[in-house]
Amino acid sequence: MPTTSGGRRNATDSADDEFDRMLHTNQIAQAQGGHGSPCAERKNIMSTTGTNMTQADYDKLYAAGGGPRSTLDCSGNSVDKPNGFLTDEEAKILINAEFAFEVSRIKILREAEIDITEPGSPYVRTKKVPRVPVNESTDWNYIRFNVRGCANEWFYEMIDGRLFAVFL
Repeated sequence: MPTTSGGRRNATDSADDEFDRMLHTNQIAQAQGGHGSPCAERKNIMSTTGTNMTQADYDKLYAAGGGPRSTLDCSGNSVDKPNGFLTDEEAKILINAEFAFEVSRIKILREAEIDITEPGSPYVRTKKVPRVPVNESTDWNYIRFNVRGCANEWFYEMIDGRLFAVFL
């Protein structure tokens, strides 16, 4: 096990250990007559690149988001909304209310990148898919957004009322 001075592990040690584990798994599978490609494990490792919600889960939420619902306007009056799909302004207000990001710094994204792997292929490719902001209920929703900082932009998703960072 590689260590730095003083016996502490550094950040690359875990990546090295992961590679060694994948290589060992591949060797065992080949010895047992299997194909043992580390690509199957790579698929699991890279499955959250670009989004934290699977396309199947988003499709279920999108299908459920089409029904009418009632909501409160600024005056507290009940107003019927045609569906659970949010406009950019509604999504920004919801994000501000839930996570206290400044509304003027929020940029709503209407697409996300998902990873696609072909069976038996060592290659992973990304595909952009539409991701409309949907708010079915307080614990079943999805919004993909960026927040502008002073020098950079931060990438987030609101999934089921929780905040997730997106790593590209």
